[in-house]
Amino acid sequence: MCTKVEWVVNSLGELGVKVNNEYYFLYKGRSIIYKNIKDEDNKLMHVRTVGKREFGECCHPINYKDPTRFGTVSLDDCDRWIKLPPSNHPDAV
Repeated sequence: MCTKVEWVVNSLGELGVKVNNEYYFLYKGRSIIYKNIKDEDNKLMHVRTVGKREFGECCHPINYKDPTRFGTVSLDDCDRWIKLPPSNHPDAV
């Protein structure tokens, strides 16, 4: 298990990850890094680790082929699927 990565949530409710003291948040299928750390109400944004029952055991993707099948995927639902490459990281399992 990689111990240098922490799953976090910000005060806007966005799921993110902290890697080497840099915070990345999930935004429209990409990662966003905030330079301006104030939210739309000009309040300082906060971050904390994800709690035990937050976001469930997994974040649920959309099945683009059949959106009624919440939390499932189909390899036929879009052309963005790629094979996951093997990792050479020493903490990979």
